[in-house]
Amino acid sequence: MVWDLRHYKKGALLHIKVQTKAQKNCFSGVFGGVLRIKVRASPVKGAANEVCIKLLSCFFKTPKSQIAFVRGLRSKDKWLWFKSLDPAVMTKILDLEFLNR
Repeated sequence: MVWDLRHYKKGALLHIKVQTKAQKNCFSGVFGGVLRIKVRASPVKGAANEVCIKLLSCFFKTPKSQIAFVRGLRSKDKWLWFKSLDPAVMTKILDLEFLNR
């Protein structure tokens, strides 16, 4: 699968799309290489962004401090910088999870 994932500094940028006020926190799939995430939190005071970081941190097994927003802090479309992960490693992890769905 082709992911919207790019090299950035010494890490990787991942493009995600977030749906807020969902029934549960989960990955809802992939469309056009963009990872879609559903979160229960509302987009008030960055609550949904915090849940996104927590969910991705657990999924990629990386500390929350190693993930930062580059773009889309107040938008549904977001670009996240994974400071210590290689894009090739992230692609393998994503493929293993989403090719079976």
